[in-house]
Amino acid sequence: MRLGFLLIFTFLFQNIFGQVEKPFLSVEEMKADLDSLLYTIAIAHPDPTAYCGAEQWKAAQALAYTQVQSPMTTVGFSWVVSQLLRSLNDSHTQISYGVLWRQHLKNGGRVLPIRKRGDIVVKGPKAGLSPGDQLIAIEGWSLSQIDELALAYTVREGDSPISEIRMQDALFSLTIAQFVIQNKDSITIQYRDSQGVQHWRKCKTMNDKDWKLYLKELNREKEVPNFKMENGIGILQIPSFAPEKFGQQHRVIRRAFRKMHRQQADTLVIDIRNNAGGLSTEVEYLYSFLSPQGYNTPHNIISKASTIGRQRYRMLNHPFVQKLVLFALKNQENIYQYVYLRSQPLGEQDTVYFHQALMQKRYRFDGKVILWVNGLSASASVDFTHAIRLNHRGEIWGEPVMGGMKGTFGNTSTYLIPNSKLIAQISTIRYNYDASWLYDPEPISPDVWVEWSHDAIRNGIDPYRAILKKKK
Repeated sequence: MRLGFLLIFTFLFQNIFGQVEKPFLSVEEMKADLDSLLYTIAIAHPDPTAYCGAEQWKAAQALAYTQVQSPMTTVGFSWVVSQLLRSLNDSHTQISYGVLWRQHLKNGGRVLPIRKRGDIVVKGPKAGLSPGDQLIAIEGWSLSQIDELALAYTVREGDSPISEIRMQDALFSLTIAQFVIQNKDSITIQYRDSQGVQHWRKCKTMNDKDWKLYLKELNREKEVPNFKMENGIGILQIPSFAPEKFGQQHRVIRRAFRKMHRQQADTLVIDIRNNAGGLSTEVEYLYSFLSPQGYNTPHNIISKASTIGRQRYRMLNHPFVQKLVLFALKNQENIYQYVYLRSQPLGEQDTVYFHQALMQKRYRFDGKVILWVNGLSASASVDFTHAIRLNHRGEIWGEPVMGGMKGTFGNTSTYLIPNSKLIAQISTIRYNYDASWLYDPEPISPDVWVEWSHDAIRNGIDPYRAILKKKK
């Protein structure tokens, strides 16, 4: 065990008692929560040791029990649980970040949103920071200490260190809210500006009401699927494969390919950076415009029947509904196979296969495809990246995604941990891209690596677009 980890845990434990929420969880309550969580993973997850191995998983469990030898707040316990789940290297099995955020605000905690990349500020207007400023410390906590805390909350699929770093950055505001800001009305940020001059800035933090107003502002700028032509090149941005409005996303995609066809454009960029995934059917829909044969993904799924796995679409748990679907919808492969797995006895693990591929009759694009990805392109985004790579359908630009060439876990179900009331998300299905039954930990890497320099961040330059402009 690294010395740095020991120091961070000691520092964390010493500061648990100063946090917002009360009362503390007892040792017995936390051990009971670990027991129930591990039992639920064992009965619901199709293969928890696929990436980490049985010995590492056993060691992670032992460490978690060792860490709960004294009373802790829920936040402190969430750090222990997150570290335990992180050891699985399954990007879908994790503590619910949204629940942590809401519990913090509900208990009187305060927040201050800051987006960063490494130690460089990307966005932080509420903190009075400018893009390109270099963070040093917040309220006496060094940036390395905060990042080490955030590390326990990160997820990755297999061996994806770039994704881990991007997750640290994405979880920065949540980490400082829980452990650094807590319930303080204001905090001090130490940073260097673009000229290298060091500053100490006193910043007002946000309460629950302030945060809700801030979210309303964000919603006006909320990312939705969009398409534009830039210098004769089409750029299609897909922020999610689980959009709020599926019909709207489909219309954007159809119009994009129709416009590409009418303008006889020869190059299309598909941007799935920061796309955390969604439904494989949405992946197939988008890919159907890129190939006359379409593409079927996944090849097969392995599912374990469990109580928490049946939380979604509860109507499908009814035996009559299952029989009706299995009789009437034999040709609707996706729903048929899903219901078939749902009809299996609890505890049973089974595999189903997929053969149908969605195909488009109009506006298929045969030109050059460039796919933009990054370390936060996960789950269904890995499905899409895999399809592009496997079929040699285009160039992949960016950095390794959160998954490899063999598949990912998914179909998460939520589990309420009894005493702490934390929410754990647990994978109930393994998506395989072929029938090799291998778990490749190596993430899919790009053909063209794209780096964000300090100057690019400071000047608001998107390096992906800069490279695209040079190549054109």
